[in-house]
Amino acid sequence: MNLEILDEHKIESSNNRTQHYRIALLSIFTIILFFIFEIIRNYVPENLLEWNGIQIKLIGLLIFGLVIINSILIPTFLNKLIPKLSILKIVGITGLIIIGIEFAFKIIQNLVVIQNGFDIDYYIILKSAGLISILSMLIANISAHKIKNKKTTIPILVLILIWISIGLIIKNTSG
Repeated sequence: MNLEILDEHKIESSNNRTQHYRIALLSIFTIILFFIFEIIRNYVPENLLEWNGIQIKLIGLLIFGLVIINSILIPTFLNKLIPKLSILKIVGITGLIIIGIEFAFKIIQNLVVIQNGFDIDYYIILKSAGLISILSMLIANISAHKIKNKKTTIPILVLILIWISIGLIIKNTSG
């Protein structure tokens, strides 16, 4: 009877390890895709669409799509961890993982590709990674609510409100 309990614990631990591996592989794959996007940047048109002075950049759209996919997949993996995580923890950990991916990409890019060493502007990196992380946390919040079978109306409204607020802040500071 004690062997059954030990086996059950071993299975739970293995499941957690599998989810951690999935998150690590997803993070590595995302960083590799960011490098691929940087490589193809010179070979694709810069603007996908231009309408009334608004430019939609192709690489930016690809990066945003990848962040959305990560913001949906990471909460799915985190929800399978034992013990179960609350929605707030899932959203927070997702944000930390996304900011870690962005920061790791920029560090690797500056060390290996550009070869600047550590002579980079960390404030700009953290500002852009933080903005992407906030947006991914909002999307992860919707995803986590959906996974836990809770209503998604309020998280969607919060996403729209913060998205508009960030847009207005960026518009007022740049122009």
